[in-house]
Amino acid sequence: MSATLIPPQYTKPYGVAEAHAVLFQHREDRGGMADTIAVMIPEAESNLEAAMAQARALQARVLLVCDTAAQAEAVRNRSRQLLPDHREVALDRAEAGAWRLDS
Repeated sequence: MSATLIPPQYTKPYGVAEAHAVLFQHREDRGGMADTIAVMIPEAESNLEAAMAQARALQARVLLVCDTAAQAEAVRNRSRQLLPDHREVALDRAEAGAWRLDS
């Protein structure tokens, strides 16, 4: 299973066979509730730079949802450059840090 693959139990109920997520949090984020910027790739890719600027300003978490692993890898690399004070967070670590993937 890809490190970015969202577990199917979260996507299949919505008719989505595969989705990938890339997550970032500000280096001072300590878990719990926080502002979050979410961007769907490729649908909102043209807004990525503005969204990352907002994430920097708010020190917000970032959730990038992609259709494919290749899209996730590309947006991960681009976002790393746009978020110098953020660090990538693995899906399982985000859940352990009180990020929620379910309601």
